[in-house]
Amino acid sequence: MEKTSIEAEEVIVENAKSVAFKDLPPPKEGLKPDDISILLFYQYVEPDWTEAEHRAALKKVISIGAAHNIKGRG
Repeated sequence: MEKTSIEAEEVIVENAKSVAFKDLPPPKEGLKPDDISILLFYQYVEPDWTEAEHRAALKKVISIGAAHNIKGRG
């Protein structure tokens, strides 16, 4: 049976819990004032992307993040 995109993703349970209304962990040691510790972005596209376009965009963003040592919340 072919896996859907959601079934193919790995979920780390301890990182999948809501942190809403909880204290945030302290910043990492040694950060300079201009260092970025969290980066959020949103992209709205019209018309909606196809599944293939979405996968391609996600793959590109992940590769750019990996090249610059930018990781997710986990």
